[in-house]
Amino acid sequence: MANNFLGHHLFQFLVLSCFFFMAVAATKPRLLVEKTHLSTISVQGKPTAVEYKVYNVGDAEATHIFLDDRSSFPTQEFTIEKGFLYVQFPKIAAKSNLTHVVVVKPNKMGSFEDKPARLTFTDPKTGVPEVVYSTSMGKVSVYRQKEYNYVFGSKAEHFLKFALIVAPLTFVPLGFAIRSKNRYTLVKKSY
Repeated sequence: MANNFLGHHLFQFLVLSCFFFMAVAATKPRLLVEKTHLSTISVQGKPTAVEYKVYNVGDAEATHIFLDDRSSFPTQEFTIEKGFLYVQFPKIAAKSNLTHVVVVKPNKMGSFEDKPARLTFTDPKTGVPEVVYSTSMGKVSVYRQKEYNYVFGSKAEHFLKFALIVAPLTFVPLGFAIRSKNRYTLVKKSY
């Protein structure tokens, strides 16, 4: 009976310690990073916004957060209009998020490889730095201004040119038809 009593308490102790260690292990920060280009089309010489959303889905706060996306936007190909490609945040609380926006202007046309942003953070309990990477768009095309205007710009100028070409072809026959109708129409005389 004493042996069974000891075994039962040992089993309870093991189960409780497993739950304790699982709870301790579960209370750590887990960061997810989403990188989004807010402009659907990149045009040479026009600013485009890039938004970074950092979500802490873990049960503990993360500290010493460094967001680095300098590899995606080299300075010889892009001008940084607003914001920073390398930024530090002091902490992100558990179950919260933060947003960072950078406005860049492409200097060259063509295509470039959008690489994932690197996020480094520290778990304050362990002091161990961890690294996660953001989503990325892959290959992104940058259009020239002339190509952009041709494909996506206003078509009013083209419509006016078309109207000027078609107007004589429409109104000259109309004028002849009205003149002919007036000439050959019988006028009713009233008696």
